[in-house]
Amino acid sequence: MKEGYIKYDELLSYTTKILQKLGYPKAQAEVTAWILAEADARGVPSHGVGRLEFYESNIKSGFNFPNAEPEIVHETPLSLVVDGHHGVGPYVAEFTMARVVEKARSAGAGFGAVRNSNHFGMAALWAEMAAAQGFIGMSFCNTRICSIVTFGRDRILGTNPICFAIPSAGKTHFILDMATTTVAHGKVEVYERHDKPMPTGWVVDEKGADTTDIHGFQKIYREKRTGGHLFLGGAGEELGGHKGYGLGLFVDILCAGMSMG
Repeated sequence: MKEGYIKYDELLSYTTKILQKLGYPKAQAEVTAWILAEADARGVPSHGVGRLEFYESNIKSGFNFPNAEPEIVHETPLSLVVDGHHGVGPYVAEFTMARVVEKARSAGAGFGAVRNSNHFGMAALWAEMAAAQGFIGMSFCNTRICSIVTFGRDRILGTNPICFAIPSAGKTHFILDMATTTVAHGKVEVYERHDKPMPTGWVVDEKGADTTDIHGFQKIYREKRTGGHLFLGGAGEELGGHKGYGLGLFVDILCAGMSMG
């Protein structure tokens, strides 16, 4: 094994133990450790074990209640609405997707909407659950507020990822998993940990101006409501920023509207 690397199984086991020390029950800890280790193994550190500090802060701030159990509050033969009761995001997502896939088997299609949940990791992991069973999977999520709209400077939407997974006859499914902003906020945090300036076009400061100052931006982000991520296409209309904004708003309408969250 290369120096500085850790084996997958060791990372999975260690992360599970950390989560249990934070108060996660065994089942919640195992699925959360899996989504974090899987992200790092796939080369996506923005969604990997670096999220542990964020998860701990959510517990301490009263946003995440690890012992909460998801509840089906509305159901039809091909759909359901789940209230996560502010529980562990991956645990709620797995609960919901398992039932969505069951409905697809019996009704030909299955749809689920979730409210009152938490960070659920890479959207691809949940859409893949459907693709693995031969179905087209879709996963959308609205997130904590961190993005500004076209020509704006106040944060009002999240990075709001979308994901499509389409099964293939070969070894590799088609999977598109992306934020509707230029990058997920986790990538900003990765740059902060490495003390690297950001590329121009990721974010703007409190005055709506481009900035690459990672530490200055994070200070603004943590202390103010202005300045934030840009949607796909950038700050204006010339390169299609309004299209990225439209996609992000669409995800928010789907996730919050369909779940009555």
